[in-house]
Amino acid sequence: MNSPATTDYLSAYAFFVEISEDDLAFMCECSSTHEIKKERILFRQGDSADKFYVVRKGRISLQIPAIMGPTLDIQTLGKDQVLGWSWLISAYKWNFQTKAEEDSELLQFEGPHTGTMRAGAPIWL
Repeated sequence: MNSPATTDYLSAYAFFVEISEDDLAFMCECSSTHEIKKERILFRQGDSADKFYVVRKGRISLQIPAIMGPTLDIQTLGKDQVLGWSWLISAYKWNFQTKAEEDSELLQFEGPHTGTMRAGAPIWL
């Protein structure tokens, strides 16, 4: 999804400001928009972690399942916050679950794919 709107958004976003224009274009190509409705689960603890997200609008809560009783909310992420660092850490499993607190729009990136450039050079190191 290499749209001008995505390129403009990412180039102004602090998380991506220090990567080269070529790397930014590559990131845009690897991104897609993901919409999630209020109360829906994006992923669950223990699922395979292979993506990360930037919250474009809405709110996403990070939760830890409790041993007994309801899940525990540990953090709520909103506009322009990054979600999903677990794809960087071996065993590549989510350590928490997420739930949309309201209808939300996320920019989704395929973690392992975006971690390297086409020539194999890591972007994030």
